[in-house]
Amino acid sequence: IFIAGQRIINNREIVDAEKFRTIEAYLNEVKKIDNDNAKEDSKIILYGQLLLAIIIMASLAIYIRLYQRDTFESNSKFTFTILSVTVFPILAGILLTIGGTSIYVIPFAIAPAMLCLFINSNIAVVAHMASILICSAMIGAPYQFIIIQLTGGISAILSLSELSSRSQMFKCTIATLLTYSLTYLCYTMTKE
Repeated sequence: IFIAGQRIINNREIVDAEKFRTIEAYLNEVKKIDNDNAKEDSKIILYGQLLLAIIIMASLAIYIRLYQRDTFESNSKFTFTILSVTVFPILAGILLTIGGTSIYVIPFAIAPAMLCLFINSNIAVVAHMASILICSAMIGAPYQFIIIQLTGGISAILSLSELSSRSQMFKCTIATLLTYSLTYLCYTMTKE
């Protein structure tokens, strides 16, 4: 047992076996306290992330109810919108939990492209922003993530504004890839 302010070893004092065991015991106690605090902090962080996701999803539902009444009244359109917003944050959470792979391998621009094709571009933009904001709460560099994903999603929406042929899907893919690459390059240049 250690008392606050207790000196374990003095400067320039030789460490013998007993003092070495005392130092190890002290370090183990510090690690145990840090682990307990980390578990408590991770619960608080998880609750905060869940609350933030609920607020963002509620804001999206209110937006749809107020400004996109036809989508709100259509069960299939509303369900599709909510699913497109929730699927990618769930995938991101799974990927971040497993670790080892970057979150940027998830094709976030698919959701706004599909919403633009099947519902409309207004809902696509707002739903994409909601999905990106939810995901940004889970990662270490949210500013970079928001900038890159938002520009890529808007690029996909703008390139699909008037879908007249299948070749436009290919053009959308190329435009989105170029936007992702250019945005990442520009962001990297600003940080060097």
